[in-house]
Amino acid sequence: MIPYPWAKALFIWGTPLWIESLSSREILEVKRLELERTLAQITLEAEAKVSEL
Repeated sequence: MIPYPWAKALFIWGTPLWIESLSSREILEVKRLELERTLAQITLEAEAKVSEL
């Protein structure tokens, strides 16, 4: 989505998630769960900040 000119916007990002190219399935699953938790946390943070606007 592209915001309208002069619209307020909120950008939130987390720390980088590094995954070795030859990671095992177990490591990939751990990283997937970590990513899922991080995205959920960032979503909650964004929704809380947007509701304050």
